[in-house]
Order: sequence, then structure tokens, then C-alpha cells
Amino acid sequence: MIIAAKRNVLIVTLGIGLAMVAGLLVGAPVASKVVKVDLQNLEPGQSMIVGQFEIGLPSGTGAFGGPFTLGTLSRVEKADRDGHLETLWVGELNNHRGDDALLLVREESTARWITLYLYSQGKLEILPTLSKSQFDEYRGKDKVTVEGGRIKRVFPLYVDTVRTRLNANYTIEDFKAGELPVKTDSDCNADPSGGYRTYWFDMKTRTWVR
Repeated sequence: MIIAAKRNVLIVTLGIGLAMVAGLLVGAPVASKVVKVDLQNLEPGQSMIVGQFEIGLPSGTGAFGGPFTLGTLSRVEKADRDGHLETLWVGELNNHRGDDALLLVREESTARWITLYLYSQGKLEILPTLSKSQFDEYRGKDKVTVEGGRIKRVFPLYVDTVRTRLNANYTIEDFKAGELPVKTDSDCNADPSGGYRTYWFDMKTRTWVR
């Protein structure tokens, strides 16, 4: 919930439980429930405070590329991006009893590839991408979520051969449009039919695993 918008700073409240307040009083690391915030209306020259974190776009930067800032209220780092700021998650993501910030940046292309930035324990980093074998079947259009404190990405698979098959990505919208659940040609970028692939990010190995 946005509770203030003064001096181009948007403040989002997360809600703090009694245990979290107690931890703050004794100076112990505390973690809150992961909260998701939509950033697509954040404009250059604005910043947003989410819990103990702040994210912003410097004045004069482009909406779809250029620098951004992300960090805690006492320490903010600057990085470059190729795409627009889409979503920010704040909560415990790195198993250290403290809050982290995960940022999703999405390219302005037909594939809409993504980059994930993690701010954890005073450090801003880009999360590793898929391995070569995983990337061979990847064409973008990821859906990213955080479930149980774990980062999950799901993306569609494409069929490059010409053969008769069931469309594994068939939806109720396709049915309403009168389309049949069978395809014979190879997939174009806008119409995948090979199902979906799901990966989870492993914080220990720094890899994407199934």
C-alpha cells in the first residue's frame, strides 16, 4: 500500500509484526514476509521506498534503459539496465534471517528477456543466467515469482519442426477464439506449443535447477 508520495519518493509499507519490532530493538537481523511491488509506473526522477530498501530512476534516464539505484536507506548502489523496471520483491531470499531485494528488469523486445538483480547483505549483483544447455531451449517471455522464499522462473517452449501435434500451451482463450488444440507448422515467437519449463534459483550453487 502506498502511504505517501512527497518529493518524488513513494513509500510502501510492509507491515511489521511484534517479533520484527523486537528484533529491531536489539539490533538483530530480521526478515519479513516477501512482498511484491509493481514498478512499471515508476518514472525518471522518482524513487520508491519499500520497507528498508529504496529503488529509483535518476532524472534524465530513459524509461527503457540506463542507470537505476537500489539499496538500503543508508546505502544505495547504482547499476545499468537494458529494459524497464517491472517488479521488486522484498523479504528473505538468501537464508540469512534478513531482508533482501529482488529486481526484475525486462527487455523491450519480442522475446522480452529478463535480468534479475539481487541486493543482499549490502551487495548488489546480477543473478547468473541459464546454463548453455538450459539456454538452448530458451526464447524469453519468462514469468517470475517468489514462492516460499525461493525464486522461480517459468518460460514457454517452442517446437521448431513441422509435424502434427497437440498444442501443449492451448488455453481457454484459444478455445473461445475457435482455435483447435492441434498444430502442424513450426512455432512462431508469439505462439509456442511445446509446454513450459520451470527452474528454481539455488542460492548455494548459484545456478538454476529443476
